[in-house]
Amino acid sequence: MVEAAKIVEQARPDVIDLNFGCPVKKVAGKGAGAGMLRNIPLLLEITREVVKAVKTPVTVKTRLGWDQNNLIITELAEQLQDCGIQALTIHGRTRSQTDR
Repeated sequence: MVEAAKIVEQARPDVIDLNFGCPVKKVAGKGAGAGMLRNIPLLLEITREVVKAVKTPVTVKTRLGWDQNNLIITELAEQLQDCGIQALTIHGRTRSQTDR
C-alpha cells in the first residue's frame, strides 16, 4: 500500500483515499476492503505507514463495523485520527448489512 500510494502521489491527486469499506465478497472475504475490519491492527498499520510515506492528505472510508456485534467505529475513528488521516467517511452500515 505504501508503494502504491507513492506511485499515485506522482499524479498529484488532491487526496489519497484508503477504502476499508468495500463489501464485495471476493474482496472482503480475502481480508481487503471491509475485510480489514477483522484485522484492526493491520488496518491501522497500513494507514499509519501510508500517511508517513506521502505528503498528499490521506483519507479513509470504512463502515460501522463488520456486523451488529462488532460496532467499532467510535474507537476506530479515534485510532485513525491518531494515525494522521485528514478525513473519515463512514458508511452507515456494517459489512453484514450490505446488499449481496
